[in-house]
Amino acid sequence: MSLINTILTQLTTKTVSFFVGNVKGLENLKFNGPRIIIANHSSYMDHFVILYLLKKQNPNQAVYFLTKKEAFEKPFSRWWHLSLNSISVDRTKNAMSSMMVLKDKLITEKAVVVIYPEGTRTPTGNMYFGKNGAESLSYVTGVEMIPIGMHENFDVLPKFSIFPNFKKISVAVGNSIQIPKTSRKEIPAISRSNIQLLSSLAREKLESKSVESIDVKEEMLQAMIDDNQKALRSYPDANHTPLDYHKRVLYLGKTLLARFDSSSSEQNLIFLEIARAYGRLGYLKGIKTLKGRYYMMKTTSALNKASSIAEKSSEWYYIKGHQSLFLGDKKSYLKNLVKANDMVRNNIQYMLALAKAMNLNHEFCSARNILLSILKVDTCTQLDDRRKYEAVVLLMRMDSHFDPSQELVRNEKIIV
Repeated sequence: MSLINTILTQLTTKTVSFFVGNVKGLENLKFNGPRIIIANHSSYMDHFVILYLLKKQNPNQAVYFLTKKEAFEKPFSRWWHLSLNSISVDRTKNAMSSMMVLKDKLITEKAVVVIYPEGTRTPTGNMYFGKNGAESLSYVTGVEMIPIGMHENFDVLPKFSIFPNFKKISVAVGNSIQIPKTSRKEIPAISRSNIQLLSSLAREKLESKSVESIDVKEEMLQAMIDDNQKALRSYPDANHTPLDYHKRVLYLGKTLLARFDSSSSEQNLIFLEIARAYGRLGYLKGIKTLKGRYYMMKTTSALNKASSIAEKSSEWYYIKGHQSLFLGDKKSYLKNLVKANDMVRNNIQYMLALAKAMNLNHEFCSARNILLSILKVDTCTQLDDRRKYEAVVLLMRMDSHFDPSQELVRNEKIIV
């Protein structure tokens, strides 16, 4: 181990220790001999978190990282990665030469090799299926693999970011994985199983595609919509707090605007989702707090930018209405929801919000009629089904004589 490597390792591990929170299964990193580490890849911090944990358990163990060749193109980046024992791999070509180097490190040096199956950092925070190089290397060498899942590493220092957010990364280290010599044909299936295991350890959503096959811009746009929805509703796969989801939306939106060429409709969508996230953050932080007021100002700014790009849409009025609600302006809340519903008919999301706005403004009869109308609308998504049941609950609160079973059977939209 060179002097530079020793100094950089000590410097980076001491620095990254401030970002490492709860670690489960750390004892699985106490071993003798070579190992292959597989981990999810969401952040610049991943190298250093893994290095910190390995050095904590095995101070004298040599550690090598398989790193994309693009990281070696600039002089400083090349020096940095070489100093940290990174081994270049060309992801567009056969990686056999890199694998031979790793094989030599495992067998000759009895070193630890770190491989990220996804191949590159996720642009959204979600996980993706990758390649089976780690499994193939394990099969050839007989060296065991150890899975490491890192949670919220994306939120600390995501792709395209320079400065880290001070947030704790939680880590889960799984048990060793041994690939039998009789399982060569099963390597692809084992690889998929290992990615699913990493997703479970990292507590991150696993997409059903590889990161190399995605359109990054489209994926980030969809992630903005999904993350805002997850923050607003309790989803089974919601592994983060509403604050974290909304902050992811802000990061995704700002990155899209700064680094990608987007059409006017895409820019409009980005600003609307940013406005939605800021508005919700303002509400969660408290409208009377300094930060809450700041977020509300940013909401207004994002809505203004959206309306300068395209005409005000139903979604614009929906978001503006909720900003008014958060600020305590019930009349403006109702006014904007009326406009949203006038522009798009039979939208359960808008109808439910309109009924709530009418109820707040003491228009109880109108609110009841809207809620009854919701029960007659066909639903296409599970989320709309939940909204329909929410309408039933509101009707029961408004009218003690309301019989939900009779109403639902009468409309034949929901099976009781």
